[in-house]
Amino acid sequence: MKNIKYTKNIKRIICIFFVSLIFCFFFLNQESWAKGSFRTLKHLPTCDGTMPVKLNDNEIFFPGNWDTGARILKVDEEKFVDLGTKMVIPRKSYLAIKLDEDNVLISNGELNTNDFKKRMETRKSIEIYNRKTNKFTLFKDTFIPQGSILLNNNEIFTFYRDDTGSYFRIFNVKTKTFDEKIGKRFFDRATKEEREASVTNKDFNSAIYHKSPIYFLLDDGRVFIYEIEDYLNDKEITRDAVELYNQKTKIFEKIQLPKGIRLYITHVKLENGKVLFIGSQNSWSTEVIEFDPATNKFQKYDEWNFPLNGGNAITIDNNRVLLLHGTVHIDDVFSRFDKELESAIYDVINKKISKVKIITGGRDWYTIYPIKIKDNQLFLFENKHKIKVYEY
Repeated sequence: MKNIKYTKNIKRIICIFFVSLIFCFFFLNQESWAKGSFRTLKHLPTCDGTMPVKLNDNEIFFPGNWDTGARILKVDEEKFVDLGTKMVIPRKSYLAIKLDEDNVLISNGELNTNDFKKRMETRKSIEIYNRKTNKFTLFKDTFIPQGSILLNNNEIFTFYRDDTGSYFRIFNVKTKTFDEKIGKRFFDRATKEEREASVTNKDFNSAIYHKSPIYFLLDDGRVFIYEIEDYLNDKEITRDAVELYNQKTKIFEKIQLPKGIRLYITHVKLENGKVLFIGSQNSWSTEVIEFDPATNKFQKYDEWNFPLNGGNAITIDNNRVLLLHGTVHIDDVFSRFDKELESAIYDVINKKISKVKIITGGRDWYTIYPIKIKDNQLFLFENKHKIKVYEY
């Protein structure tokens, strides 16, 4: 009898042991989750259609939109303060650039009207908000395209295309004029046959023809310029080169991309000056490409089983990056819904990815603007009603 009980106990122990092994194996192979927490700021006015601009660690400026005037979010108090002023031409979906702590430039945007001529007023005007006077000043017959970046307090780097050519140019904030000497790209600079040959030879010079370049400022003051893809004779092509514009010499330098390397829309600058390009060509993995401005060299940095295609990214400290996936699913033209956002923290030094969850509401497209604030806080402003704070 004792032998039977002993045998049963041994079997039970063995069974528990194997179940424990399976349990440990399962959870040890699960992706880790990042420490930190998200919370939503409640009872705050909607951020719909207005772009936040960080003035300093305690103040975030909202220029307003069709329905609201200018406001400032007091970070320490977590409340909005109405400034009692509004844009001369209220607009949505505009470009907002902080010139300095007292001045913010607004360009482009959409007017709340079905009149096309009146709507174009926003496309051909800029406004500058001055904190000291608490007023917007309108400048007509000029505009700065989306994607433009601030080079310094007085110059903005822009790209523009029209029927005569494509332009890289500098907008002077003081004179409200453009300097087009730095790089006007005529469409006939290269013939159709020459462009086709350059693609065939895998030596496509991106300086020949730009359609929709992505550009940003490096820590050393140069502008990094690249294209994701373009269409030439109905064939999709990938750019094989990038350009660096040196604002001191006013010269564009071409840098060839190594074979097997493709850059992606999502990029983030690290605190050491290097840049990570993050993205994927599929729905299940992500590649990371590193660019070192000190050497002008590229290298494949890492690859994860975590999709990121067209999301956003921001550094949160010396070696960690927050990746915002931001996927929106569409069933059909009339039915669309938001998915739980599966984002992640990436440890650059240890090459470790840990997921975080951001829950969104609403049933429409959204944009998330991440703004890093003091005291280990990251504010995420959605254009659909919510402000979330990630504390790390």
